[in-house]
Order: sequence, then structure tokens, then C-alpha cells
Amino acid sequence: MVSYEYIFKLIDAKLTRRKIGSSVASTDDSSTVNSSSEKNGQKLSTKSNGNKKESCVIENSKSVATKRSRSSIILYFLNVFAIATLIAVLFYVVPWENWVFSEEELERLEHEGIEMQDFLATADQTYDEISIHEVPCIEKPYWREIKLNSFVERCGVIVVDNLLPPDQIRALQETAARVLDKVGDQSYSNRESINLQWVNLHNLFRRNLKKKVINKKDMGLIRNASEAARESISMAFGIPEEKLHFNMVSQFTRYRRLVKHTEFRHVDKVRSPALLFTSILWLSTSGLDFGGGHTDFLNGPGPEPFSPVTIEPKTGRFAAWTSGFENPHEVKELYWGNRLALIFAFTVSNKLGHESIDALRKWAINATGSDLGSSYK
Repeated sequence: MVSYEYIFKLIDAKLTRRKIGSSVASTDDSSTVNSSSEKNGQKLSTKSNGNKKESCVIENSKSVATKRSRSSIILYFLNVFAIATLIAVLFYVVPWENWVFSEEELERLEHEGIEMQDFLATADQTYDEISIHEVPCIEKPYWREIKLNSFVERCGVIVVDNLLPPDQIRALQETAARVLDKVGDQSYSNRESINLQWVNLHNLFRRNLKKKVINKKDMGLIRNASEAARESISMAFGIPEEKLHFNMVSQFTRYRRLVKHTEFRHVDKVRSPALLFTSILWLSTSGLDFGGGHTDFLNGPGPEPFSPVTIEPKTGRFAAWTSGFENPHEVKELYWGNRLALIFAFTVSNKLGHESIDALRKWAINATGSDLGSSYK
């Protein structure tokens, strides 16, 4: 006989074991899930920390790169400035033509063709009295002077070597070099060659108010030179001193070989119609302070039209000429050195010139821009 009670007990025990097994399994699963989530959380935390560290490293590297870039740029410009400064110093201390030509070549270029020229004055000669190279006047351009009854007795070119005492000439040399260094002008657009540096006296007087380039002694030297120049011109060309007024193109000049020479033959009265006389006081000597740079007047006695006659510049030498078509001229090529000069230009018009250098200075200090422009006509 089957015992049903025993069978029910077995079934009940089996069901109980199943419940216990499922609960254990769920507990294991949940613990597994929790442990995996904890691990994932730790991984995420670790990853985020790593990202933060990476971003910090990147930012630091960018900052370092920026600083290095700025330093490189500054260093580059400092190197460029240093090289440019060195080149400029070498250029002014050692004339570039000495790097290009040998001494023999420079001497050959300087004297090439000179033996074929006619000279009004060489650097070896000395003229204690006024020497004149007289040529026929071409009167048509002098209508203003003729109208004012202020025309000359003769035309041509004069030369004299004792315009001022030697000590004043040496002092003027120093003044000219200092003035041109500090306030000299240089331009492709305004001049025939960048080789020429200049400063008009009226501009010098205006700029001196702020820059203090010249003093009373310098002004006295310029005044003495201007009065001696006017006296010599009056005596040689037969025109009263009081009729000669200083025009605005009176100036200090310096020629120095910077670029290839450009030939520039010209007539002064074409450039400045008001001029009656142009004059120059040289403050350096050909063959000693510079090579080449002679002044040729194209009115010589040669068989060809415009045959040149030459003046070699010399420290303290003064030359003057009537500014019309009878005296076309040019400055020849400069090969080395510096050619310093002081130029005085004269007109008979009291509206386009001034009775003295002091009057020119007073006008320049008080003049407006329109006044300056009108005075070149």
C-alpha cells in the first residue's frame, strides 16, 4: 500500500529547494551586477581623471609652444636688426666702391679722359684774384632783370680761391657735415640723383628752432660767406650789391656715391626762372676728399658745340656764374668720398629773394607753407 504522506513530503522538499536555489541565484546576479557597476564606475572615474590630465598637458604644451613662438619671432627680428646695423656701419665706415674696385681701377676711372679737357681751374692751381671765363649773354631769358634795369655788364663763370680765411673754411666744413647729417634731405622724386644730399638754408633755419643744429658762431660763418660771395659777384659782373637778393635755393649740399651716377646737364634759370646768379663755395678737395665730381661748363672754346671747360673743386674755392642759357653745366661722376659745398643763389626780385641771410632767416622762421612755395618761382 502506497504511503501518500511520504510522497507529499518529497514534493514539498523539492519545491523548497527550488525556491532556495532561485533566491541564491538572484542574490548572486545582483551582487554580480553591483560588482560590475562598481568596476565600471571605477573605470569611468579613472578615465575622466585621465582626460583631465591629458587636457592639462595639452594646455601646458600649447602655452609653452606659444611662448617659444614669440621668443623665436623676437629673436628673428633682433637678428635682422643686428645684421642691418652692421651693414649700415660698414657702409659708412668703408665706402662700398673700395670693395668693388681696386685702387688702380679707381684712379684710372677718376682720371679717364681728363688730359683731353680744358680747365678753368685745377685743384693744384691757386687763384688769389678773380679769374673770369667770359661768354656772350643770351638775353631773352633775362626779361625780368632787363625790365627792372638790373642786368649784368657781362656773362660767364668766375673762380677765386681766397673768398674766406682758412680757419673759417675749416669751421664751415664741420658745420656743413653736421647740418647734413642731422637735417639733410634726400629723395628720388625731388632730385636728379639720390647721391645728392642737401638742406635749403631757409629749411635749416626753421628746423633749427627745435633741433638746435647750428649756433651763433655757425650763423656768423654763413653770414660772412654770403656777404663775401655777393661782393665778389658784384665786382666781377658789374652789378650793384644792393640789387642782389638771396633766393630760396641757397643750400648746403653733399655728393656721395650711393647709386650709379645719372648724368644731369642743366641750366639753372630753367629750373628756377628768378635766378640771375648761382654760386658755390666748395668745402672739400678733388683727389683728396673725393674722386671725380668735377664741374663741367658746356661753353668751352673747343670745335664742337657745348665743348666742356672744367673746374676741379677745392676746399675754399668759390665759383659763380650767370644762370641763363649761356652756362649749361653738370657735375661729373663721383667715384669715392664726400663732396661738400655751400651754394648761394641770387635774384634781383625783392619779392622772390631777401636782402641778406639774416633777412632770409627771419622770413623763414615766420613764413607759412604758401609763402615757402611762392618763393621758388
